[in-house]
Amino acid sequence: MRRVNATFLLLAFTLCFTAALAADQKQAPPKPPPYTGLKKRIGVLPITVGGASAATTIRSGDETTTVTSTWQSDRNPGEVGTAMTEQLTTALINTGRFIVLERKALDEVLGEQDLGATGRVNPETAAAKGRVIGAEWLVKAAITEYTEKKSRSGGGIVVRGIALGGSKQEAFVAMDVRIVDAATGEVVDSVRADGRARSSGVLAGASIGGVVLAGGKEDTTPMGQATKAALTDAIDFICQRMDQLPWQSRVMEVEGNEVIITGGSNMNLKVGDIFSVFHRGKALVDPDTGQTLGYRETALGTLKITEVQDKLSIGKMVEGSQPERGDVVRTNAPPPAATSVPAPVR
Repeated sequence: MRRVNATFLLLAFTLCFTAALAADQKQAPPKPPPYTGLKKRIGVLPITVGGASAATTIRSGDETTTVTSTWQSDRNPGEVGTAMTEQLTTALINTGRFIVLERKALDEVLGEQDLGATGRVNPETAAAKGRVIGAEWLVKAAITEYTEKKSRSGGGIVVRGIALGGSKQEAFVAMDVRIVDAATGEVVDSVRADGRARSSGVLAGASIGGVVLAGGKEDTTPMGQATKAALTDAIDFICQRMDQLPWQSRVMEVEGNEVIITGGSNMNLKVGDIFSVFHRGKALVDPDTGQTLGYRETALGTLKITEVQDKLSIGKMVEGSQPERGDVVRTNAPPPAATSVPAPVR
């Protein structure tokens, strides 16, 4: 009878005093309708994170920035960085806006150009024969603050080895997020993404050898909610900023009056789409830093898509001169800014 009463008491406390989580801002929005715009190729670099009050150096071309990280948590920084990289990659895929190319092996932005020089990256899609498709843009992020505070009141109850104590938890996550041009290493834009969450109520756990094992799933904790809010903030920034950048592709082949370009239904191209075509000439390299600042380009004319396959499209020049393999195909102007919110982080 005592065992039944103890079990019932534990269940009653758990149901009545479950921790109430409240994210202060940037709650995950509902899933938007399917994206119909042109998808861009982006690469997600590993999210960097330092230890307690550590400094992380971010290099982008000739620009070097030192970001100081404040780490106040028992969690392993490396594991957190890996987990958040996976979450960010998955969430960007789920937006349906991008062809996401995960680039765990790259430590620095200029590695994208180094890959092109080695010949391991497809020259039609890279910043520079390859098995790997090159990214047009890179997402680079560093955790700048990761704080987790916990407090437990002294008025807890222990029932047959099960501890029930009043508790308060607060978590805060901040990241420096940058969008980088993979061809030049230039930082196009950056933002500070953050999330804060807290809970107060009863924390249920088993007291075993003096160690309290908290119940519940990771994504329902204040830290889980704060991380989700920060990632949602980052994804919203990436989606809206990328919508302002032109979509581009390359000419694969020219057969008679037909021009074959990279990108098809996988990137939402449609019959009737109109693009500008440019001949890309000599790279313009800074003599002091060796950084590619841009390219000499000559406008060739306008291309209209007449056939769309899975990963390629065929079109005809409606005006101007005929292009050649490797020439650049680009949207006439950046599309309007996004009006729908991106998919939530899961």
